Amino acid sequence: MATDFGYDAYHWYYHILQNAWMTKKQRKVNCWNTFIALFLEPINNTLPEGVPKKRVSDPDIAVRLKEAWDAMTKDEQEIFTTTHVKEMEEAREVQDITTHNTAIAAFYNVRTSMQSIMDQLRDLYLCTGLKVLMFGVRGSKEHFNQLFVLSTSDKGTDFFHTCFKQLPSIWVTSFEAYVLLGVDGMKSTQAIELLRLKGACSTLVLEQMRTVAAPANIPKIYYQDFYEQFTLRHHIVYED
Repeated sequence: MATDFGYDAYHWYYHILQNAWMTKKQRKVNCWNTFIALFLEPINNTLPEGVPKKRVSDPDIAVRLKEAWDAMTKDEQEIFTTTHVKEMEEAREVQDITTHNTAIAAFYNVRTSMQSIMDQLRDLYLCTGLKVLMFGVRGSKEHFNQLFVLSTSDKGTDFFHTCFKQLPSIWVTSFEAYVLLGVDGMKSTQAIELLRLKGACSTLVLEQMRTVAAPANIPKIYYQDFYEQFTLRHHIVYED
């Protein structure tokens, strides 16, 4: 880019990284957009529940829109839509900051926004070396988003494990349970996670024992009678 468009490489690198923070111009609401909204509103309001709403891309709607628009003079078009343009602009502003009332809308907004934020933080780490450890959990049980854990370097994960004796991915599960269910939910989640880890540990030990004792068949491990069951039978010795 520096070769094709001038400036040095740092100039373009800076602008690419900062692109998400730059003010983006939003196209203004015009008379045509307003007319489409006013035209579709009564049509969609009469549709039975569950029936997909009509869109301007539907062939029959596009034809009817053009016929209705062309049937009016320029002055009639402006008079018909001007009073509603302000309402459309205010509705657009509110939509950007309002709380989503549907789980699917919240899901897509959270996923897109968090992915953008995490990508920017990774780029910032590559550019400046800034270490970031970030978590994100659902704010409602009705939402569908996964847990978000970001560590831009191993330092964050190592620090968390050293201080709290847990991996960030384990801790954030308890955090989400606390947010959604309170202290009881967090305790329940911790108990379930502990049982899962114990099960995984037992499976790992059994697989290792079967590898060592092969070709003998080891159906289960007897910890209390280890000497009689394994040392005498299979000559396997373990050290504490």
